Amino acid sequence: MESSGQLSLKDAPFTATLSERRVVITALHIGDGFLLVTSASGFVYRVDLVTESVEVLAQVKDVWSLACLDSSVIFGSLNGEIHVLDINNRANLNSVKAHDSAVRCLAILESGIIVSGSRDSTIRLWTLESGKLEPRNVLRGHTAEVRNVQVHGDVIVSGSYDADARVWSAQTGECLHILRGHGRHIHGLAFDGKRVATSSTDGDIRVWDSETGPRELASSDGNGTAISAIKVQGRHVIAGTTGGSVKIIDRQSCEMLHSWTDGTCGIAVFQVGFTLEHSPFAVYLKDESVLVTVF
Repeated sequence: MESSGQLSLKDAPFTATLSERRVVITALHIGDGFLLVTSASGFVYRVDLVTESVEVLAQVKDVWSLACLDSSVIFGSLNGEIHVLDINNRANLNSVKAHDSAVRCLAILESGIIVSGSRDSTIRLWTLESGKLEPRNVLRGHTAEVRNVQVHGDVIVSGSYDADARVWSAQTGECLHILRGHGRHIHGLAFDGKRVATSSTDGDIRVWDSETGPRELASSDGNGTAISAIKVQGRHVIAGTTGGSVKIIDRQSCEMLHSWTDGTCGIAVFQVGFTLEHSPFAVYLKDESVLVTVF
C-alpha cells in the first residue's frame, strides 16, 4: 500500500457493483468499515469495506439525502419529507413534512441537531428525540436551491445554486460570512472546521478560509468540465467530474497528486471521498452500471 501523508492507495483497488442498471446516486455516508450509498430510485446500499461486499439495506421512496445518528438513518425525500429509519430493525420510526420541496442535503452537528437543506432555498434545524423530529430553527439567505450542507462544531456551511457558499452559526442562526466567487451553481462542498472547499458547474474548485474568505484556487480541468463531487481530508482534496475523471489535489500547493482519467471511472462520477482508513474512493456510472471503487 502506498501512502502520501495521510493518503493511502491500495496495491490492488477493489471495485463492486451497486446496480446493474443506470440509476442516479444521490447521497453518501462514510462509516467505520462501510459506506452507505443512496439512489434516487430509493435503494440504500451498504458497501462493506472489509469483506468487499454490497447489500441492499433498505428501500425508501425518492431518497435524495442521507445522514446517520447513532442507530438512526435519516433520509431526505423529493417531496420534502424527512424519514427516520432504525438501522437495527429497519423500522421506519418517523416521517415529517420538512420542506416545501426536495430535501437535497442533510448533516448532523456534534450536539445531535440535524441540519437539512432544500430546493426551497431554506436550511432547517431539527432535534431528534425518541425517533421523532422536532423543528428548531430556519436559516434564510440563499436565493436558490441549497445543494449541500457541511458542519463542524457549531458552524454550518452551505452551498447553493445561487453560486454562493454561506457560513452560519448553528446557535444563533446568523449568517457569519458569504463566500462569493463561483460563476455558476455550487454543486460540491467540504468543510473541516477551518477551510471550505467548493466545486461548481463552472469547472473550478475553490478553497476558502471560513473566517477570512478565499485562500486558494485550483481549476479542475482546462476544458471547464463540471465538478460533480468533492471531499477534503487533511491537505488532500478529491474531486470527481461529470466527465468521469477523479483527481486528488494538494490544497496548499494546488499540485495534482493523483488522477484517474483513462475511463477508470466511467462516464460520470456521482460521489467521491476518503474512507476512515484514508483510502480514496469514487461512485460512478460505467457501461450502464453503477460501481464503487476504493483506490
